[in-house]
Amino acid sequence: MGGFLGKRLFVIAALLWPLGTMAQSVPVYGNWCGLNHPSNPALAGPPVNALGAACMRHDICTANRVALIAAVIWRL
Repeated sequence: MGGFLGKRLFVIAALLWPLGTMAQSVPVYGNWCGLNHPSNPALAGPPVNALGAACMRHDICTANRVALIAAVIWRL
């Protein structure tokens, strides 16, 4: 497997590799904190406190970053 597809798969694997161990140690808290929580941000309730507000801002920023990274990867 080489060329463009190999490069894309390598980048995707490098970005996702740490998620396996993190999923076992990140608790869910409130409406926004936790790995893949909320599953649907459009239906999530408001943050319950300052920590929840920070998680919400992080989730929104991360979603934007992931979309940007995906766009760059598929242009390789």
